[in-house]
Amino acid sequence: MITEEDKLIRQPLFAKGCLTFKNSGHTLILDREYYRCSEQVKGNCHHHEEKMIRVKDMVRRFDSLITKFELPEGESGRIFDELLMVMVKEWRKSSQRDMYLEEILVSTGNLIIDQIKKRNEVSKADFLEFKRTFYTLLKNQYEEMLFNYLLDPLFTLNPWPKEQDEMAAFLRKSMGITVQRIRLYFSWHVRKIFLSDDGQIEGIEFENWSWYVMQYLKHHIPAYMNNLKKGFIVNTRRFDTLDFFEVADEFSQNDFRDAMSYSAFATNYAKEKILHKIFDGFEDLKPKAKIEYLKKLDGLTKQSFYAYFATLNRI
Repeated sequence: MITEEDKLIRQPLFAKGCLTFKNSGHTLILDREYYRCSEQVKGNCHHHEEKMIRVKDMVRRFDSLITKFELPEGESGRIFDELLMVMVKEWRKSSQRDMYLEEILVSTGNLIIDQIKKRNEVSKADFLEFKRTFYTLLKNQYEEMLFNYLLDPLFTLNPWPKEQDEMAAFLRKSMGITVQRIRLYFSWHVRKIFLSDDGQIEGIEFENWSWYVMQYLKHHIPAYMNNLKKGFIVNTRRFDTLDFFEVADEFSQNDFRDAMSYSAFATNYAKEKILHKIFDGFEDLKPKAKIEYLKKLDGLTKQSFYAYFATLNRI
């Protein structure tokens, strides 16, 4: 169950399996102050030339990589204005889409609370309906989270303080959104980093949705990424359209399973893991505690739930 004492686990800079030796295909794992070959740890690696890489050296090299993707001066503000219009449309769409589900969640939750107050046995059908509805709402929020990734590069890849401050101030005043400029968040968009045997970055593969974001930026800034060595980015997918809603709809066909490497809402394993984390132990609570938990659960930010279950745990 979720409690107020639960702390969001800090997401590692590089997801499991992200760092990969290019020649052998072996992934690297964190071992104290070093990244080292995962097969070497098991005693199965015969590529003796693969070196251990100090964590601080890997971070420094990745920070240097980010500079290759920095946005030209003046471009962020122009793209920001366009994305805000998309943001408003997405909010309207999601609110209309989820209104009916919210009504079901509230009414079913109230039925369960009423049963608890009357000391009746909670209907299994009602409780299952509550869990299914809550899960569906969680999944529906994922499209909105993908939209947030559209804005992300405007802050993580923008080296111009004045533009940063203007965009951040507008979001804070008009929408109550406080953004952080943490350049290393860029790592969340990279599915694979291919390394030489001595740990130099030789290529990258973007997450599928993040590759769409980069194509979106490229469309608006034709010279963007032109200085990168051919083949450095291994993604080759071409999008028939760069319209956010059309691309999002395409990814939604299999519940966004291909959007990011950790978007696994389409799998039964992910569903069970999410529902277990939320509801396991509920039956052991006292009646008053059950009622308080259901009320609190209904009001919790569903997007935060997804961040906890999927992004951090890579389900």
